[in-house]
Amino acid sequence: MSIFLQAEGYTGELWWILGALIVLGIVFYLTKRAQYTQRAKHLKNSDPYQEVVNDTSYNINQEGIDGHRSDDLTAEQAQRTTENMKDGGRIPSDEEYHDLKDDTKKDR
Repeated sequence: MSIFLQAEGYTGELWWILGALIVLGIVFYLTKRAQYTQRAKHLKNSDPYQEVVNDTSYNINQEGIDGHRSDDLTAEQAQRTTENMKDGGRIPSDEEYHDLKDDTKKDR
């Protein structure tokens, strides 16, 4: 006698189906939780100031390299330029930073 002929109908398989659905639900929940955790970790570690492109290597319409923003400014103009850069999220090149710093300290 074969064991395949001893089927109980759908009631015997119902428990297996429910068990599989529960396992799939747990896997789905854990996957979504892991994705949320990784997304939160990525947002926590992503600092826009770390994604700075070197102005001297990639001059894509940047005014700061040839001194348009930092040549012979008064202390007020240098301070205003610095505030505008902070508000706009722009980061000066190394040379421009030192020029602005020197210009800010002129009248002090």
